[in-house]
Amino acid sequence: MTSRTTAMVASAAVFLLARSLWLVSLLMVTRDGRPRSAYTILTRWDGQWYARIATSGYGHSWLAPDGGRRYDYAFFPLLPLLERAGHALTGLAPANVGLVVSWTAGALAAAGICALGTELHSPRVGFVAACLWSILPMSAVLALSYSDTLLAALAAWGLVALQRENWVTAGLLAAAAGFTRPTGAALVLTVAAAAVVAATQQRRWRPMLAAVLAPTGLLGYLAWVSAQTGSATGYFDVTDGWHNGFDGGLSFVRWIGTLGPLAIAVIAAVATLIGLWLLLIRDHEPWPVILYTAVVITMALTTSGYFGSKPRYLLAAFPLLLPVATRLTRRSQPLVAGVLIALGLIGTTYGVWWLTGAGPP
Repeated sequence: MTSRTTAMVASAAVFLLARSLWLVSLLMVTRDGRPRSAYTILTRWDGQWYARIATSGYGHSWLAPDGGRRYDYAFFPLLPLLERAGHALTGLAPANVGLVVSWTAGALAAAGICALGTELHSPRVGFVAACLWSILPMSAVLALSYSDTLLAALAAWGLVALQRENWVTAGLLAAAAGFTRPTGAALVLTVAAAAVVAATQQRRWRPMLAAVLAPTGLLGYLAWVSAQTGSATGYFDVTDGWHNGFDGGLSFVRWIGTLGPLAIAVIAAVATLIGLWLLLIRDHEPWPVILYTAVVITMALTTSGYFGSKPRYLLAAFPLLLPVATRLTRRSQPLVAGVLIALGLIGTTYGVWWLTGAGPP
């Protein structure tokens, strides 16, 4: 195998190892089943909604204690479609198929992040960036039957396709990302913008085809929800019921104001995000990578609810790890290994604590 292939395979292996170590830790904490079993944690919250859609289709709603009507249209369809197909093929319960999809997509995402880092820098930078993504404190959510790993895999390989000017592939991956999560809009916008620029400069048809393909998944689902709800703003009406619409970050700012001294840590975290994004510019990363990352950060910070979930949304902003990886790889290998092991232990400990709490991640 070439060094590129070896780095990608190693990245996928590290992701699976990190999830396995986290799972073993979770099983040790929940071995008596109180307050809930490890399996319940792996498949609850969003995972329950996805499994229900896979089993019964859309149209379910729940009246929350706060008075909001929670419709399942808030959950994009690619993961439940895969769960339904996997159930039909294997007989596994949709929730279990969701776990298989999540772990498999996570390994592919790690390989894709490595491939992106390799395209832009070197296999070593790509490998370290993928390792960092796999062991971040909030990366524990990547083991759940959620769609986050699916989006990350599509986005990582979509950015790689852009870098290689594989326009049709980039367009198809963007269409799939827009069919997976709202944050998929970041890849849709990036691919469409890059394709239009390339088509204008090169006068070729493939970039324009990518620009046409990219938004089909996202716009198709939004149009379908509008038809189901009888409202042109159907999807956004649904997110209002979840108190999770876009308000420019006003609710996030108000929430920070209620945190007291803890607000300093949150402000520092946001400042770190912005600082890492500025390093992408300073390091002369390709503008599509910079644009994609900016859109993910903006979408994560401007939603009006579920503030505890924002770290999870930011897992899609994996290019922010490239400046860290490029600087870390300039150090000695023992130091790099020590840093990764320490972060892995911290991430595992925090992840178990985070997911055994009361609220959804």
